[in-house]
Amino acid sequence: AMPSPNAAQVRPTFVGFVRLQRLLVIDALEKNRLGQTEAAIADLEASWKLNQVLRDRPELSSQVVALVVAKTQAGTLRKIKQLPPVWQQRLMEHDYRQSFLVALNWESWLVADSIRNADVLAQPQPLAWSQRFLSSLRQPYLRLAALDAADKMRQAYRSLPQQDSCRFDAPAFDRGLDTSLAAWNNEREATLFGFAQQWRTAGFLMVDLELTQKVLKTKAAIAQSPATSVSSTRRPSLTCPEAQWIYRVSPDDAWSITFSQVLKRPTPEAKGLALPLTYRAKAQKL
Repeated sequence: AMPSPNAAQVRPTFVGFVRLQRLLVIDALEKNRLGQTEAAIADLEASWKLNQVLRDRPELSSQVVALVVAKTQAGTLRKIKQLPPVWQQRLMEHDYRQSFLVALNWESWLVADSIRNADVLAQPQPLAWSQRFLSSLRQPYLRLAALDAADKMRQAYRSLPQQDSCRFDAPAFDRGLDTSLAAWNNEREATLFGFAQQWRTAGFLMVDLELTQKVLKTKAAIAQSPATSVSSTRRPSLTCPEAQWIYRVSPDDAWSITFSQVLKRPTPEAKGLALPLTYRAKAQKL
């Protein structure tokens, strides 16, 4: 069982985990280049199982790292030859947006705990008698402010599953959360906002995983029957209700899958997923 959220607790670090995942992915790509397909798949199996453990943790930092690793895995899987069909199902079996909702609720308790203990965390040294007296008067207010912040955050996060993550406006969400706080609550910490953008990024990852699944299915169909032709068509996205996947085939047997909707980064300088997503290949090279 995980401990209760505590603002003073030491946050876990996943530097070693990320380095190990990078090694596994790099080794998988190298094994694939050398034609050692089984060894490459074994690397990816290990990488996948390790990330399953991380994505089940409730901390927001765990979810962010799991998301980064999953995005790397998706890009790697599109390059591996002769993948077993099980990978096609695995890619969409877990919705990272749901994981982030759990983490966001966990984070709301951490924010509440930091507000409740704001004076203690800011002044770790022993307090004078007069300071202790003033603190005793302030404590009831801080407890109420913490409860108000946690309650309003959880209420706001409950609305996220009804949002289209491909069109989600995270800054507007934060502004709404800010105005929902009680007028007397002046504990508007910077840590209270910005988490919803991570939920949006998780939605972007689901688009990337969906693309990978479609690429693997198309490759498997062509590999099983080289005479199979990819038809030009449009198919609805499972992640974004207003978007479609566009399949195109050219006269030279090249084919492509493109996401119809452009997903904008939160800022021009922000790194991350740059869409529209497109995958191109030639049937004879599969």
